[in-house]
Amino acid sequence: IDRYLTKPWNDEELKDVLRQQISLVNLRRERDHLADSLAVKVAELETLNRELDQRVEARTQEIYQTNLFLENAYKELHDQFLNSVKVFSNLIEMSSPAMAGHGKRVAELARWIAVEMGLPEAEVEDIYVAGLLHDIGKIGLSDQVLTTPFTQLDPASRVALVKHCNKGQTALMSLPELQNIALYVARHHERVDGKGYPDGLSGKDIPRGARVLAVAEDWDELQMDVVLSGDISLN
Repeated sequence: IDRYLTKPWNDEELKDVLRQQISLVNLRRERDHLADSLAVKVAELETLNRELDQRVEARTQEIYQTNLFLENAYKELHDQFLNSVKVFSNLIEMSSPAMAGHGKRVAELARWIAVEMGLPEAEVEDIYVAGLLHDIGKIGLSDQVLTTPFTQLDPASRVALVKHCNKGQTALMSLPELQNIALYVARHHERVDGKGYPDGLSGKDIPRGARVLAVAEDWDELQMDVVLSGDISLN
C-alpha cells in the first residue's frame, strides 16, 4: 500500500495516482528482473572463478612438474659433465706416472680454498674443474721435463713447458661453458710479483681463480716433495 485516497476523490487525481502506481509496479518488476539477472550472472561468475582457479592450479602444477623435470635434466647433464671432466683428468694423469692423483688433489684443495674465501658457487665450481684440467697442456711432455726444476731445464724444454698453459687454454676455450676455466688454466703459473709465465702478469691482473689454483698446486707439489711444473711460485 503506497497511497490512500479519501472520499469523495477527484477523478483526475485518481487517474494520476493509478498511473503512478502502475509505473511503480513496473519499476519494481524491472528491479526484480534485474536482481534475478544479476543473481544469475553472479552465479555464472562464481562458476567461472572456480573453473579459473582450477585451471590456474592445474597450470601451476604443470609448470612445477616441468621445472622439476628441467632441474633434474640439468642436474643429470651437470653430473655427466663433471664425470666426463674427471675421466679426462684421469687420462691426463695416466699420461705420466709423476702426475698420478695430482689433478684431483689440486682440484679438491682449490675448491676448499674457494669455499673458505666465500666465493660464489659458480666460481667455486669453475675453480674445481680448472684444478682437474690445469695440466691438460702437459700431455706429451716427458717425465724428465715434468719433474725437473724449471731453472735446470734446457732452453727447448723451458719453452715447451711454458707453452703448456696456453695449450691448455686453447684446448678448452672452444666450449663457451669452459671460458673461465680456460682462463684459469692459462694463468695459473703467473705470479703476483710479475715473474711468472706465460705473460708475466702481476697482482690483481691475474684472475682470482688462477691465483687460488696456483696456491693449491704449489701446496700439493710441496707435499709431494716434487716439482711437476717448474719452480714453486707461491701466489
